[in-house]
Parts: sequence; structure tokens; C-alpha cells
Amino acid sequence: MSWSVSVVNKKGECLRLKEKQTEGGTICVGGSQAASFDVTYNYSWYYYRYVDEEKGLRVFDGMSLKKSIPILEKAIEPFKEFRPYEKDYWANTPGNCVEALRVMLRWAVELKGKGGRWEVC
Repeated sequence: MSWSVSVVNKKGECLRLKEKQTEGGTICVGGSQAASFDVTYNYSWYYYRYVDEEKGLRVFDGMSLKKSIPILEKAIEPFKEFRPYEKDYWANTPGNCVEALRVMLRWAVELKGKGGRWEVC
């Protein structure tokens, strides 16, 4: 099980990134420019503790990219020095949890001028 996290425009269409990305639990062979990835529920504990106590990662659903940037930065801060565990994406380590937020932060910064918003389901 996972959250599907995307950046969409007002029509609900997924925005495109400058570079191909290969993040998340389901990866398109060769990467994709679509600003969309899956985040495993294994990381839930972190998001309920450091993002939003009641909604976890879903707090971003419908939120503008600009508004999400300070929230993402604050949630990354406690474990900013941690890196993802490269051999096991599914491990619920702080480094893996934070890496997904780093991806979201990069996308928010890159795409905020395009009027995008988060879609998290």
C-alpha cells in the first residue's frame, strides 16, 4: 500500500518536471518527467509525527506548492543529515522517510510558478 503523490494543474493534469525522475515505490523504466510518485505507507509513522498528527502526508492534498514549502522544510529538519537506506526502499528508516519529503520539496520549488497543487491519495 502507498500514497500516490502528484503535482497537478487546475484541470487535474500532472505537471512535468525538467528532468526525468525515478523516485518512489513504483518506478517507470527509464524514468518519467511526470511529477508523480508513490510513497510507501511504511513511512507513515514519520509523517504523522513530523508533518501532521491527524492527516500525515494527506495534509498536502489540494495544497498549493508555495504553501507546502515551509511545511516540507520543517518536516525535513529533524533528520536533515540522514540519507536514504539505499539497499531497501521499503525500510521505514528516518532517512527513507525524509527522502520522499526532499523529492516533494524539490518539485515544489521547481514547479511553484506553474500554479500547481498537490494531489495525495
